[in-house]
Amino acid sequence: EKWISNMIRRTRVEEQLTDDLKEFGSCLTRVTRKWRFRVVARLGCGDLVGGSSDMVCSTAWNRDGDLIATAGISKRLCIYEVASVMQLGNAVHCPAMELSTSSKLSSISFNPYVKPVMASATYDGAMQIWDVQKGIETMRLKNHTKRVWSTEFSPIDPTRLLSASDDSTTRVWSITQKRECMVINDPNQANICSVNSSRMDSNLIAVGSADHKVHVYDLRNAVKPTLTLETHKKAVSYVKWMGNELVSASTDSLLRLWDVKGPRGVCLRTYTGHVNEKNFVGLSVTSDGRIACGSEDNTVRMYAKFAPLPVAGHSFMRMTPGCGLREGGPTAGLCGGIKPVLTNDKGAFVTSVAWSPDGQRLLASNSRGNLKIFELD
Repeated sequence: EKWISNMIRRTRVEEQLTDDLKEFGSCLTRVTRKWRFRVVARLGCGDLVGGSSDMVCSTAWNRDGDLIATAGISKRLCIYEVASVMQLGNAVHCPAMELSTSSKLSSISFNPYVKPVMASATYDGAMQIWDVQKGIETMRLKNHTKRVWSTEFSPIDPTRLLSASDDSTTRVWSITQKRECMVINDPNQANICSVNSSRMDSNLIAVGSADHKVHVYDLRNAVKPTLTLETHKKAVSYVKWMGNELVSASTDSLLRLWDVKGPRGVCLRTYTGHVNEKNFVGLSVTSDGRIACGSEDNTVRMYAKFAPLPVAGHSFMRMTPGCGLREGGPTAGLCGGIKPVLTNDKGAFVTSVAWSPDGQRLLASNSRGNLKIFELD
C-alpha cells in the first residue's frame, strides 16, 4: 500500500511538472516571438473627419464577438457590427445603432450569456441596462451617489452585475430583482476605481481603489476583504482576473501579477514599459496569458505573462512628414525602437483596450475619439 501511495504521489507530481513545463514553453514562445499589431479596421477617426475629439472611455465586445460597443463623454452608446467594420477596413464607419444617455459614460459591459443585454455606467452615478437588439433601455439603477467608474457582468452568473464608484462602495446587483443585493464599503473610505469577478469562482471579486490597494472579497462574507495587496504607489485603476491569478494596473505606471491562492498574496511579476501617471488607459487580459494596456504616450502595449517588458506595441500617433516613420511603427521601449516625432497629437493617450472573446483581436481607443481593431502577426 505504501508503494502504491508513493507511485500515485509521484504520478501527480510528474503531471503537475508536465503542465507547468507546457505553460512555460507556451509563454516562452510568446516572449521570443516577434509580435506585431496589424490594423484591420478603424472607427471614429475623430482627428480625420471634422476634428471631433469626443473621448471614448470604454469599449466592449459582445458574447459572440460579432458586435462591439463604445461609450464616452459624447453621452452616446454606439454599437457596431464587426463583420461590416472588417469588410470596410479603414473606411469611416457609422454605428449600426446609437443610444443616447443623459450623462457622460464611463464604463460598459455586455452580458456574457444573454446576447442583447448590456450595462452602462455614468458620471452621475446611474447605471442602465439596455436591450441592444431592440435599442431600448430596460432598467435603470441609481443607488450610487457619485460617479461609477466600473461596471461588469459576472462571467459565471448572468443575473449578477457589479459596480464600483467614487462613493467608496462596490455594489452587487441582481438584474432579475432590479435591485442591489449587497453594498461593500471600502475599508479606508477610498474611491473605488475598478471591480472584476473571477472566472473560476463566482464568489470571488477583486476591487482596485484610490488608496493604492487591491482588495479581494468573498461574496459569501464580504464584511471585510479576504486579501489586501499593497505594493502599488498610486491609485489602482484596473484589476483583472487571469485564471487563479490577478493583474492590477496603477497610475504608478506599473502592472503587477499576483498569486492570490495563499492567505497573504504574492506579487509574482511587475511589468514596465508603458506610461500611466494620471489617466485611465485600459487593461485587458486573455486566459492564455496575454496582457494589453494603454499608455499616456498614445500607444497600445502587449505583455506576455512571463515577460516584464512589452512584447508588442502600436502607436496611435501621427508622424511628422519626412521623419521616416509610419503610424503604428516602432515606439520607445519596444526592442530598442526609436521615439516617433509628433505633430498634432500632443496630450493624446489611449483610453481603453479590450480583447475579443476568442483573444484573436484587440479593440483600442484613444482620447481623440479614434478606435482601431488589431490582429496579431
